[in-house]
Amino acid sequence: MIPTVMLERAHLHVRRHFALHVPAWLVFHDLEHTLSVARAAVTIGRGCGLSEEDLRTVELAALFHDTGYAEAYDGHERRSAALARAFLKKQGAGQRAIQRVTALILSTRMKATPRSLAQRVLRDADHAKAGQADFEQKAERLRLEREHLLGKRIGAKAWARENLRYLRAHHYHTPYARTRFGPQKTVNLRTLEARLRTGSGAGRTPPPTDRFFNRDLSWLSFNSRVLQEALDPRVPLLERLKFMAIHSSNLDEFYRVRVAHLRSLRKLGKVQRSALEVPPERLVEQINAIALEQQRRLGRAWREDLQPALAAHGIRFLDEARMDERQRAHARRYFTERVAPLLQVAELRAGNAPFIEDRKLYLVFALKRKGVGRRRRVLVNVPSEELGRFIALPSPRGRVDLLFLDDAIRLCAADLFSGSKVLACRAIKH
Repeated sequence: MIPTVMLERAHLHVRRHFALHVPAWLVFHDLEHTLSVARAAVTIGRGCGLSEEDLRTVELAALFHDTGYAEAYDGHERRSAALARAFLKKQGAGQRAIQRVTALILSTRMKATPRSLAQRVLRDADHAKAGQADFEQKAERLRLEREHLLGKRIGAKAWARENLRYLRAHHYHTPYARTRFGPQKTVNLRTLEARLRTGSGAGRTPPPTDRFFNRDLSWLSFNSRVLQEALDPRVPLLERLKFMAIHSSNLDEFYRVRVAHLRSLRKLGKVQRSALEVPPERLVEQINAIALEQQRRLGRAWREDLQPALAAHGIRFLDEARMDERQRAHARRYFTERVAPLLQVAELRAGNAPFIEDRKLYLVFALKRKGVGRRRRVLVNVPSEELGRFIALPSPRGRVDLLFLDDAIRLCAADLFSGSKVLACRAIKH
């Protein structure tokens, strides 16, 4: 059995292995190819109905299947299996798990016949490139490897014929892969056949030096696209509000998962960190800069564009300064009857951090006792799951006035902390 924590360690181990041991001239059988095969193996495996345990085993085998290129080109699979075996023994894996992983790796040999479903899945993942739109770009990187080994150039027509032989001889072993990659493989095959009929061969295009955009920065670009929809005046008003909520929810999840992971990488030693393309500290700084700029744009659009537009349609978001006496009285009564019974207050002290629930909103108050110089900070939950995010205030017919639940708690903080003066209040979320 391959537990999740062992798989995570394998990811880091393989990244480090490629960074330290795999030669730079391996421009096809590189870390990019390995991670691509691992992703494809999981996708195909899920499509074929593999169990979660089998998926982890296949993914780990995919991670190691080309590590042997650091020691040998021909017959690298046996070296890859040996490296995987050594890693798994060190991690305390059982003999059955080790045998399954090594058998999976050896099934990727060109003349091997994959027997189990897991072996067929890995074999299809390793050859997914045959049915991908960038087949020719990947083939060009493979040509550079072969030329390095042979010590001479390979002509365009000769290489096109070799790729044509490969595509004609190749077949996918799983129905999922045939459905997913088969149509594009047919396109790739016909393109090569047409090129050879016209006598043009395959053009030599040097592989780009920067093939990847960092996954986290790429994700922020995607979320920026969501924000663009919220900022577009051509989009219906309430749809813009939805896009704004989606952007904020996405960013919240991103920081909880991805940024937290990057921050944990700071604890790695120097050797382990060498496996990372970008130092985590620098990447977190870049992420923070981009996210902060997006938040500024979102906040500015909310204050200067969406709130006025909503108010023009009779929907107003109020704060303490904009409420009338009747609305304040309603907010205080609602706080006393509905909110206060659900509040949990915990004082923040050094060495005694309170438990903060995941995805829950909290307020941190800075307080000072009246007549006493000592200051303290307290944590208060915002019971939005029980009561909702907004309080509907009394308003004239045809108009809706809303108050954020956390603003109601701020409004009534003096009642909640009688005997203390509220110096500041900030919202936080875990």
